[in-house]
Amino acid sequence: MPNRINEVECNDCYSFKTVSIRLIHAFSPSPCSTLPHRNSPVLTTSKMNTLNNSVRLTGFLGSAPEIKVTDSEKKFAKINLATNSYRRNAKGERVTETTWHQIVLWEQQAELAGKYLDKGSKISIEGRLSNRYYTDKDGIKRHVTEVIVNEMDFSARKGQN
Repeated sequence: MPNRINEVECNDCYSFKTVSIRLIHAFSPSPCSTLPHRNSPVLTTSKMNTLNNSVRLTGFLGSAPEIKVTDSEKKFAKINLATNSYRRNAKGERVTETTWHQIVLWEQQAELAGKYLDKGSKISIEGRLSNRYYTDKDGIKRHVTEVIVNEMDFSARKGQN
């Protein structure tokens, strides 16, 4: 728990004065005294700018990185990353749900991906979401959401997981 909490918001009565940024895992009594509330998480507004448009993912590559070069001679790599989440269905059975993410790496990271990563490699990335539109070969306008990578972490070489 931080030593200072500049502003606190109440999740129970929705009397929000600021944007909540960080959830502290300890619980405290509700800061709002207008109603009797259950215990509410303490929310702070510190480091707000570091969480704007921030994505962190860990998963496995669905295929080898696709390395390309732009017209201005910048190297980039496109990869598909699979992340899994787990839940129990109505019968109590464990169900795996896979989500696919389109990832873009630039310059040195693209070179490293081409050299060390292959289908099935496990990686962790931190980046930002980017939305773009393009027109496909049939003239249909398409929307793509990608993660532009700032940091990447992998430990295994090709063929070693």
